[in-house]
Amino acid sequence: MLKAQPADIVLLDLGLPDISGLDVLRQIRAFSQVPVVMLSATIEKDYIVRSIQEGVSDYSVKPFKQIELMSRIKKQVITVKR
Repeated sequence: MLKAQPADIVLLDLGLPDISGLDVLRQIRAFSQVPVVMLSATIEKDYIVRSIQEGVSDYSVKPFKQIELMSRIKKQVITVKR
């Protein structure tokens, strides 16, 4: 979908029903440097470190406040547009 319709940012959950969010991140990074904010209830450092190693732009732990998420999104979108 991202190949057909480019986006300014991707919000990606680590725990998806059919595939790991890390696998999706790897697939995205194979063709795009779009900012990706990983959302997860997982606070295990291994997942956070692996997400960073795979190229995630930011990582937010659920539950989070709307203002926190919006700040992370704005930071990523503004950084890309510069």
